[in-house]
Amino acid sequence: MLALTTGAGVILLALGAVFVIAAGGGLLLRSRTRRSGLEIPRAMRPGPSDQALETPLLQKLQGWGVLLTAFFVLWIPFNWVTEPGTNLAQDQSLKTAAIARGQLAVLPYSEENQVGIGCTRCHGPELKGGTIIQIGVDPVTGAVIPGRPANLSTVCGGPFTGHPQIWDVSDIQGTIVNGRASLGMPSWSIREAGALDDQQINDLVNYLVWYSSKNVPFSENICLNPDAQKAAVAVCTAPSATIYSYQHVIKPLLDAAAAATAKASAAPSAPSASAAASPSAPATAASGAPSATPTLSPVAALPPGVSC
Repeated sequence: MLALTTGAGVILLALGAVFVIAAGGGLLLRSRTRRSGLEIPRAMRPGPSDQALETPLLQKLQGWGVLLTAFFVLWIPFNWVTEPGTNLAQDQSLKTAAIARGQLAVLPYSEENQVGIGCTRCHGPELKGGTIIQIGVDPVTGAVIPGRPANLSTVCGGPFTGHPQIWDVSDIQGTIVNGRASLGMPSWSIREAGALDDQQINDLVNYLVWYSSKNVPFSENICLNPDAQKAAVAVCTAPSATIYSYQHVIKPLLDAAAAATAKASAAPSAPSASAAASPSAPATAASGAPSATPTLSPVAALPPGVSC
């Protein structure tokens, strides 16, 4: 170890003392605030300028504005791109749930299946027509009029699969709502003194469309194929047609007749003298309105095996 002489030790000690004194004096001077003149109380000192007060707040607001703008710039296009897929998935989920409810509804009611209506009791366990049932009695002879429930497994084939009164999905719904009295089928809608509400009927329709579409080719599917719908209308509005859709032909005619009757009953009767003085006036129906008749679109020939 290097030994220090007495003179060197004294010099180092003196330098250390000077450094300690200088450091202490610097800290002391730094801790004291220099004041010149009279001291002003804090409550009377002038506050910061408007710029010093407003600049931080303005910068903060501008920062949030830029952040929110950037958020909406990304969020709105993202929703615009993803919303159709979300809606489609939701619609598909609702339709799947409706089909499941409709599948349970066609089965008989039981403790386990409390939504069952029992369509299978007439239309058969697979909805393919069931057995022959009595649909009425001949008023003259008293003989039983037999009938066979429709084959619902091909109902979406319309006239192409033996359902001449089914032209589209609305006819399936209308049949459930209004029934087919001539075939022994009652009305099932609460609007017609039946037992089912609109949701239950929609569930049945969704199930029948799904079920029958598995048995009907797409080219003849009037439930899913617009071209097949047009073909069914063309076939069943031909001059040789004898059966018409209730929803598309019969009901509009009944509504038009009811409206014409209501209009005629509300209009004042014309004086007979005026009628006699106008022999050139065109003749009209007694109700005051021309009778409504269906507009039928003739076709050149019916497809083989299809009749209405």
